[in-house]
Amino acid sequence: MDILKKKGYQETICYSHVEELPEIRKDNLILIDWESYADNYQFIQLIIQRYSQDNDISILISEYEKTRFNSIFLSLSNIHYLPKPLIPNLLYSILTGDRTKEKSQKKPAQTNKLILEETQSALLVEDNETNLLIAIHLLEKIGFQVDVAVNGFEGVNKVIKNNYDIIFMDIQMPVMDGHEAAKKIREFNTYTPIIGMSASVSDEDIKNSNKAGFNYHLGKPLVIKELYDIISRYFPLKQDQPNIKEMSGVESYKYLNIKYLDEILNSKEFTKELLSSFIDQYGKIEDDWKDININSENAKMKIHSLKGVLGNIQIKEIYNMVVNLEREADATIKEKLLSAVIVAVTDLNEEIKRELTKE
Repeated sequence: MDILKKKGYQETICYSHVEELPEIRKDNLILIDWESYADNYQFIQLIIQRYSQDNDISILISEYEKTRFNSIFLSLSNIHYLPKPLIPNLLYSILTGDRTKEKSQKKPAQTNKLILEETQSALLVEDNETNLLIAIHLLEKIGFQVDVAVNGFEGVNKVIKNNYDIIFMDIQMPVMDGHEAAKKIREFNTYTPIIGMSASVSDEDIKNSNKAGFNYHLGKPLVIKELYDIISRYFPLKQDQPNIKEMSGVESYKYLNIKYLDEILNSKEFTKELLSSFIDQYGKIEDDWKDININSENAKMKIHSLKGVLGNIQIKEIYNMVVNLEREADATIKEKLLSAVIVAVTDLNEEIKRELTKE
């Protein structure tokens, strides 16, 4: 992984649990793909028994089902959960975080939602409709009064005319991108926190955001815990009263993750609004993308935007397909990958339409 290499880690790969485990010293990192050992996790238990007593070693486990992870490993403070698709910003946060403080506290899992002690005003600058709806919903649930701008130019003008307590700004936008907008805002406003939002979270990306005047670089798809952490730096938060809803009759789809959306958004009505927005944007993807030039800037923007939306609504399989599409250099392979993505999104649209017809 690029992030691990940039943080100075040298990798040693163990392909099978029957291989002899390499010598592991203090300050080492162990990254395990849980799915590889789904039927035989004695290997993971062996690593825990051998190394987990050393608090300078962190063990990261990636998997699909967090429930099973929590039941087995939650009490061990130096073992972290990494969801799939892997969110680079979450990995970066773990690598750069204060592990000593985290281990000494050994807090139980946070189950209740957090809200602001007092209502604050936020400007949200985001050009993608689906991402915009999700961010508005999450910020309003936390207690913000949210104003919206759809590009950097509009965002700068709103900051000139209004006073905001915090600004959340996408990096890649048309008309004026987030970096340019942040620089212009800092010419007349040096005090309002500006939080950048981007799927790119390399050291260089974060450095560029800092230069532009951002206070923090938040990864996409949004991680609720990290959003809480950032907000708590500027405003006091308190526990919200738990609102436990029984989710029943949730249909299982190949792509669509209704259970996740219901849990994270806590509103069936908003879930349907979000899915309707996706159909508005990508319901005719076969026609809209049929003549797309795979090497054009327009194609890159469309693909990047789709990746962000898929990540935010947890369509993992197609998200991974788009990630591979972005990374591929061979034009012929990229064309094939693009065709596969279009077919998959078309199938996803049919699942969404079926869900929307339910009462």
